[in-house]
Amino acid sequence: MIKNSIYYLKRSVEYSFIVYSNRNLKGFREKSKAARTLISLNLKSIGRNKEEQTTVKFFDFKITGLNAASLLYLFQEIFLNQEYFF
Repeated sequence: MIKNSIYYLKRSVEYSFIVYSNRNLKGFREKSKAARTLISLNLKSIGRNKEEQTTVKFFDFKITGLNAASLLYLFQEIFLNQEYFF
């Protein structure tokens, strides 16, 4: 249990560094919202059923996904890496 908690705490800190070093996000407020969303998705993935739907709100978007882990991956791909921005 403690190892899992330390792992998820470490991941949350890593996500914060990723967000605050990201040049695609503009301003402190936008980076803060992204960091909170990543950390909340990370925490929601602890002990949840893998098939349980998860919903998060990010800026003006309400995003629902199959589970927190898939939303976490998609969030990074769409909002941080901006894979679909052209």
